[in-house]
Amino acid sequence: MNDPAYPAFVDARFTYESVVLPVFTGGRSGLDVMAGPTAGYLAGFVLAAVVAGFWSRSRFADRVDGAFAGMFLAHVVILLPGWLRLALTLGPADAYTGGVHPFWIGAVDKSLIAALVCWLVAKRRSRPVQAGSG
Repeated sequence: MNDPAYPAFVDARFTYESVVLPVFTGGRSGLDVMAGPTAGYLAGFVLAAVVAGFWSRSRFADRVDGAFAGMFLAHVVILLPGWLRLALTLGPADAYTGGVHPFWIGAVDKSLIAALVCWLVAKRRSRPVQAGSG
């Protein structure tokens, strides 16, 4: 994910799959689905790939709290445009109630678990390899 071309790859793959392949609920695909009330979330996924890519190269990504902050920020980057687009259809309060609020706990949980896993993997990689006895 440290490759600067990664966000462009995510965008191209996402666009292709969304238009051509039936990857949405009910086996739907196409531009009409991508322009619907949940289009903001779809755009947010592409933006989150960019944010996560930049954050992973920052000095903050090497610590658990920094990794958590970066991953949580990526969730916010998904939810904010999702809420903005959904608000055009439902109004701001209903869009928040149905399209953002239910996802906060999951965003915190996933960000924390992912940050801890990254920290554990990094810690394990930094240990010298022990010769086996026997």
